[in-house]
Amino acid sequence: MSSEFLDQRKQLIVIHRFKQSAVVTLCVGGVLVLLALLWPTHSDASGSYMASHRNEVPELVAPDSQLKTILAKVAGSRLIRPAQIQAAVKDTGAAQRLLSRLKLQSIVQMGSEPVAYVRVQGGSVQTVRRGGHLLDFVVDEIANGNVKLTLDGVSVDLTY
Repeated sequence: MSSEFLDQRKQLIVIHRFKQSAVVTLCVGGVLVLLALLWPTHSDASGSYMASHRNEVPELVAPDSQLKTILAKVAGSRLIRPAQIQAAVKDTGAAQRLLSRLKLQSIVQMGSEPVAYVRVQGGSVQTVRRGGHLLDFVVDEIANGNVKLTLDGVSVDLTY
């Protein structure tokens, strides 16, 4: 094959690819123009355009006497109810793994609150009070021979 034939073939391939990309671009542009023309819009009181009627809030049409009755009923009810159940807690075993690194040394009454002395594996003895932190735990309660700890909603007991 001659080099002139190969050059002509390369030119034809480039022209063919250009035509394909032009057709795809025109099709996409046509779809966008159709969407822009057919998309439902309307003007609100401020003159700005809002897309779609889905966001409209229906007007409350009621005579004044009915409106007062409706408002009285709404004012006397709970619109937002607190959760009636506690969310489920997934126990990954992390609390038990961390608990195995702790050893309760003693519990001492200091003033009006008890204080626990806990040895951390590979470390020193730590002093904790209710509401304090020990590793990643929160100290919930310190009672007779028992320290209640919580990690991510999972509660464990540290005992002698």
